[in-house]
Amino acid sequence: MDVRGFKVTVDDCVYSVVQLPSEGGVLDGSYAQRYIEWGEEQGYHLGETCKRRVTEGRQWYDLTGRRHSPALWVKERQYRHSAPANEDRLIANCRLYDVYPPRDLDDPDLWGGLLNSTLVFLSCYQYGRPTGNEGLWSTMVVDANIMRVPDPRLATTAQKQRVAEAFRAMRDRPTLGFLSERRLRRMNLIAKGKEKELERLSQETELTQPDRRELDDAVLELLGVKSARERAAILDDLYAYLEEFFEETRQKEEIAIRNKNTAGKSKMVRPADLANEIFAVLEREHGALLRSYEDFIDYSKPFDTYEVPSEGNPEPLDGLFHRYAIRFFINRNIEAPIVETRSDAQRDLLLLLVKYGVRGFIRVPLEEDVAYYVRERYAQFLEQCADTLRTLVEERTANPELQDKVYADLLRRL
Repeated sequence: MDVRGFKVTVDDCVYSVVQLPSEGGVLDGSYAQRYIEWGEEQGYHLGETCKRRVTEGRQWYDLTGRRHSPALWVKERQYRHSAPANEDRLIANCRLYDVYPPRDLDDPDLWGGLLNSTLVFLSCYQYGRPTGNEGLWSTMVVDANIMRVPDPRLATTAQKQRVAEAFRAMRDRPTLGFLSERRLRRMNLIAKGKEKELERLSQETELTQPDRRELDDAVLELLGVKSARERAAILDDLYAYLEEFFEETRQKEEIAIRNKNTAGKSKMVRPADLANEIFAVLEREHGALLRSYEDFIDYSKPFDTYEVPSEGNPEPLDGLFHRYAIRFFINRNIEAPIVETRSDAQRDLLLLLVKYGVRGFIRVPLEEDVAYYVRERYAQFLEQCADTLRTLVEERTANPELQDKVYADLLRRL
């Protein structure tokens, strides 16, 4: 959230990360040791990420020894794009992804140039997914891994140097929007009767900047477009398309804002009626969100089938007679059913599914790495569903109680 430009430095950061090595850095009785023990009392070491970190020579809390990336990819974007060069090799949190190029091409300026080019920006819109109706676009890890990015291994030294030099010319300025400040604030100022203030706002966008055009021209040359005239024609078409695309996105966002404002002034609305209306929108515009868990299973690979009780609160169970099990508590008078799985990966996947209402006979991958992969993909899918549902609900009512009822209704249907 603190990134405002095309690079990130220590001065941009307001938080620090404690890094404790598994050996040699933690002394008995030290504050660091007590901090670790406190974390274990809270159960943090049992979380999926921490458990998977443990090896013979590495403890659950150990974040040391990782490779620090020369550039970062921002998970979400709306009207701006920045993939900040990471000269100071800072550690990223879950809203940013580390980019690991070949070690002989570990150049922040080269990757800052490639990832901030308009061509790569367009690529993320081919492989990411929308979040709501406000133009917010999300790229999960799976999206970032399949995006189309120029390969500098196939370029000449001069071509790579030109991209890096073009990026250096723009890396110290703030990022601009693909819509101007005047356009973004127009609706709000007109609604307040302050049209005259629009004249004082900038009309500049990222697409009007000469340094951006120079960078994009350099990237096209690296990709093998030798003719300067052909490169200019490609960029003219690309910029014109993006201007039209973001204008349409903003118009759609303004309609959503007006709907939300109208909903905030409306009288009684039945949750079921609002849920029906939103579900119709899901069917019409967000069909991918209507997929079931079964759509994420590859039946060409071995799997197990578990019978999950139709009721009961799940709780992980490990002990002398049970491992990788789940106990389902119903009430004191009924013996709690137990489901035995083969691995932590299978159990974690079942717990996620039960949390979101999947019961009965459930098939889960047999192989541990496949089960983890399915869980990650399905968790990302559920996150996308939740974000989209919340956005669609909040567009139609400003009443928090009504929002919760409609959201819960829609979640059950999905």
